[in-house]
Amino acid sequence: MYYLNVLNSANSLYFNSTQTTRNALIWLKAELANIRNGQLWSGRKCEDENGGLLCLLYPLVGPALLEHYLAPGERLRWLDSALQVVERYPQYSSESSLLIHKGRALAAIGRMQQALALHQQSLSIAVEIGDNRAEASALSNLGVDYFNLGESSSAIECHTRAITLFTELGDYAAIAQVKGDLGNVYYFLGDYPCARELFEQRLAFAEETNDLSHKIGALLSLGLAHSSSGRFHDALEAHKSALRLSREIGDVRAEGEILANLGNVYAVLGENERGLETSKRRLAIAREIGDVRGEGKTLFNQGVMYRELGDNEQAIRCGLSAIEILERMGDPYAKRMRTQIKEWQEGPKKKIEYASKTIRS
Repeated sequence: MYYLNVLNSANSLYFNSTQTTRNALIWLKAELANIRNGQLWSGRKCEDENGGLLCLLYPLVGPALLEHYLAPGERLRWLDSALQVVERYPQYSSESSLLIHKGRALAAIGRMQQALALHQQSLSIAVEIGDNRAEASALSNLGVDYFNLGESSSAIECHTRAITLFTELGDYAAIAQVKGDLGNVYYFLGDYPCARELFEQRLAFAEETNDLSHKIGALLSLGLAHSSSGRFHDALEAHKSALRLSREIGDVRAEGEILANLGNVYAVLGENERGLETSKRRLAIAREIGDVRGEGKTLFNQGVMYRELGDNEQAIRCGLSAIEILERMGDPYAKRMRTQIKEWQEGPKKKIEYASKTIRS
């Protein structure tokens, strides 16, 4: 029970006192081994109602830990155990929140259609019981799912509805998160001014509240916006700042995403060998934490770098590996990749504009 209290206290600091976000995350990381032991113990005791309640509480009071320090496979194990408890003891009405977290974990390993189905189920439950917060959370996650599946208009609709609900609830941290996700959609659509405005709004919230998680995410997104406007040195500085913060709190997932985009910026600046080195570090992290989507996109970007360095055979190998992963996931980028690789297979590198070929991880 002690480590459940530790987990709850750290998450309370993380969500309710944003000035102490850094300390809360460092605390969670330091206690991670013990918290895992506590969750394993409660999972073995979940047939008993008291043990089951403990097992249920671990993922519910530990969302910061789920997002920052647990690989998707371990997150799924925690969540499946908790969902079994809800099924056994229906009086604990936490199904909607658990389904949202499970959908996010499934999305992280590339099972997008399953993630979408769970978030739709979570939305239905939230609407049925009149839980506006769960409804807003389900909508925001559905927006991310639709974006990853290439359905931009549905993504915009879900994010816009989520922002309206979170505004009614006065949840400004959630609003900042959804604005960042909505900015990603507009970035993908090529509306860079709109995307940059949303990213800057998220960063303004992060700086006002000293919310480290939002600051990392906003800096990462702004780095992309700078790149799209040709301000590559500004992009480099934004990504380096985000990388420093992610390493400070030990957020490996965020570090991997930042390394992906940092490697692309190095390559745009003509530093392909440095970009490739950075990308390889990102690939190792993606495989370590089970980020299948990140693995596929990183392999493709490495293919672009090898092509620039004159190693066309290795470029094609990386590209084909990327397509195999992303087509299996139904990722909309796969079609774009296949067109590019056909050009590579036609022969030696032609003069291309690098910035238009790499993709966001």
